[in-house]
Amino acid sequence: MLSSVSDTAARWSTALGCAGCLSCAPAADTAAWPPCPALPQPLGPVPLPATGGVLATPFGAHVDGRGSTEVGVLTFADNAGSIELGGQRLPAVIYQTTNPLEEGVTASLAGVAVAPSYLVAFWLLCAGDQLRALWHEESDGGPLRREAARGGCHLTATPTSTAVDLPASALRFPAPACGVEVSGERLQIHGGMAGEITLPADLIRPTDQRLALYPFQSVDCWHHRCAEGRAWYEVHALLSDGATRAAFGVFYLSPGEHEGTAVTLGPVLSFGRAGLDPLQTTFDAHWRVSVQ
Repeated sequence: MLSSVSDTAARWSTALGCAGCLSCAPAADTAAWPPCPALPQPLGPVPLPATGGVLATPFGAHVDGRGSTEVGVLTFADNAGSIELGGQRLPAVIYQTTNPLEEGVTASLAGVAVAPSYLVAFWLLCAGDQLRALWHEESDGGPLRREAARGGCHLTATPTSTAVDLPASALRFPAPACGVEVSGERLQIHGGMAGEITLPADLIRPTDQRLALYPFQSVDCWHHRCAEGRAWYEVHALLSDGATRAAFGVFYLSPGEHEGTAVTLGPVLSFGRAGLDPLQTTFDAHWRVSVQ
């Protein structure tokens, strides 16, 4: 296994990845907020279109192993595969590398899996050619949690064309992330309810895209030691136009302990026609958090 991918792949790596943040926290301290109280009427269902096509990445991941608690067998070849969660085998794809901040970890691999009514986000932690652990969370309120894992893990800097085949889903959000408020011209996040985002036109998007935003996980890397000398918050969210477009992204709120004026959106994975927007977008937006 390579300890890092090539310089070409750098833009595909999250500068402050969730796996890197949380891998430094003790297993009993996930650094995530507790979920909001369940809503009388859950948000959704939010349509997640079936995803097909080819996802081009500058790396290739091959993983065969299993978790130790909730996760069973997981297997990936050329970034595509499946993960067993709660006895259910779910189709999945690895789309990104993140900073391996846990001591002894040489690679962290970010991916998603799709269930009939929820989305799974996961991060695989590899030490050399061995799978060490994984973090996972679910969009229906499943908290972010870590469990030990074992098996083989091999990462190369070889450009890889991944055949993506993920089913359609109808996502529900019974307990969305709360305690975060963001207000800006192009970005609004309201804890406990749907927000809104306008992705600006660029080389990848010929026109602005206005989407609903469903936050389902908040992470406190300010009051928990996630990385030496750095502090921030994260919001994990689904973006959707309510019909044929949907995406998963992680928002980074910094600097500031309780409020600030800038929010960065990391690389965004698109569903439907498989795609990854590797560009990071910074929004001028006032944010405030209420750590629970």
